[in-house]
Amino acid sequence: YFDVESDSGSTFYCVDYTNDFSVVWEYDSDSAVTSASENTGHVIFGAGTKLVVHDKDEDSFAETELGAEITAAPLSGEYAVYIPAADGELYKLRLNDDGTMEEDSLASCTVGAEPTTPAVFNGRLYISSADGFFILDSLNMEVIEKFSDMKGGTAPFVCYGNGPRAYVVAPMDSYWCLFTVYDP
Repeated sequence: YFDVESDSGSTFYCVDYTNDFSVVWEYDSDSAVTSASENTGHVIFGAGTKLVVHDKDEDSFAETELGAEITAAPLSGEYAVYIPAADGELYKLRLNDDGTMEEDSLASCTVGAEPTTPAVFNGRLYISSADGFFILDSLNMEVIEKFSDMKGGTAPFVCYGNGPRAYVVAPMDSYWCLFTVYDP
């Protein structure tokens, strides 16, 4: 899967690299396309204000209008998809088997400007933004904790060898720091 940008928009491709890179399907958008995630036979990405859920192997897709520009790759969790948007919200929705949005499943939480792709572990969401680093309850989308000093950080990642720890790189004064947040 890859995206090719042009002056008129983007084309997201699925190619079969075992068959001379033949195109399996393509999706055209007049907006920029985010990186993708995968979930049960679907490839999920943002295209402007639309969440696109494309069948992995066939040329069929569903679009959900979010109403805000999707700014980073959606995260496909076990039960939901989490979508960072330009309006400072992290959106959550559930998908039907055909890739359409499950009715009445859209929820959101304000995390601030420039949200990154979140990480999820054990019912918690971790996300960086220009306003700080957040730990959210992934079910009800409520803030559990906010670290205001960790503004403008990278997309977090989680290691759980010695207990769950979220890692993020964020600027501090005139240098960048690697932060670790222990979240038992």
